[in-house]
Amino acid sequence: MYYLVDGSNLLGAMNELGSRGAEISLLARIDRFCQARRHRALVAFDGMENHEPGRKFGFGARVTVCIAPGRGGKDRADRLLLARLKERKDTQGVCLISSDRVLAALVRVTGAEVMGSREFADMLQQRLARATDDSEKEHAIRGIDNSEFRRLWGSSAPDRSRDQGVGD
Repeated sequence: MYYLVDGSNLLGAMNELGSRGAEISLLARIDRFCQARRHRALVAFDGMENHEPGRKFGFGARVTVCIAPGRGGKDRADRLLLARLKERKDTQGVCLISSDRVLAALVRVTGAEVMGSREFADMLQQRLARATDDSEKEHAIRGIDNSEFRRLWGSSAPDRSRDQGVGD
């Protein structure tokens, strides 16, 4: 499965929108979830002032993050996800994660699946609950050069570069 995730929408469904470190935590959960199922995800966030519009970068083994161009505007990530879906020749095995009804209707017409943000958040939480100890919960963010994330979301991102010998 290839997930197209509206990251801001998902954070809202999890009541974590605006929380310090919420984006990093969310990306780590999605990466761990995708690793366990051998799936991939593109997570889109609405435009941010401190990041290049349209910038795309990896997070972990199975997640790509894309910052929608421009600042503000709740539908910027929606448009980016729809554009990414239109780029695909085949929508089988693609699932949009969003609670936006208009976007969901447009995506369903393509034949792709749609799952609400709350339902996906519950799936992520169930996966996290199955983690047996703190080291497994931290596994998704170990060894990642997260200088890009610290630049985006500030110093709340754990600095693993010193632990793993990864430079900024």
